Amino acid sequence: MKLSPTEDIVAFPLLLELKVGETRSLRIGTVVPFGPVEKTYRLFLEELPPPEKPQTRSTVRVLTRVGIPVFLAPVRTLEQHKLSPVTVAGAGASVDVQNHGNVHFRVETVRLEGFADGGSRLFEKEAQGWYVLAGAHKRYQLEIPREACRKVRKLLVSVKTEKDQVYQEPLETPGGACGT
Repeated sequence: MKLSPTEDIVAFPLLLELKVGETRSLRIGTVVPFGPVEKTYRLFLEELPPPEKPQTRSTVRVLTRVGIPVFLAPVRTLEQHKLSPVTVAGAGASVDVQNHGNVHFRVETVRLEGFADGGSRLFEKEAQGWYVLAGAHKRYQLEIPREACRKVRKLLVSVKTEKDQVYQEPLETPGGACGT
């Protein structure tokens, strides 16, 4: 994630005080026009230390910092997702989740299944997903269990999105899936 300061996003109020259990509204706006591709930002809320004088004893104080994603929708939405072919290397299988559209989408889960001759499932591994921004890709690598890698004849990667769409990419492995 590459972050840099911007003046495209405005927030009000800039400073607020919250008591324990209290909620407050924060207004967020933009000063830039909407365009053909979604614009992405991250707004950080940071807890400030209290204006107390330092005590003579050593103390540790943990302050909270939260990053909130902000997405400015494009004028017209185009969703286009694709998976790269599955590759096997080392002890795992990899797939690139590609976003050729103009808006982000969120990958909920990435699942890798290994099947033996006859179709019986040898293993299943799952990883949590993350955002894939417009025009970007995210690579996921999942481990193939050592005890199953020589028996695997087919791998299947399934990617489930936040909209319950499922994309799948198979890989035939007639000689097993023990990477090089």
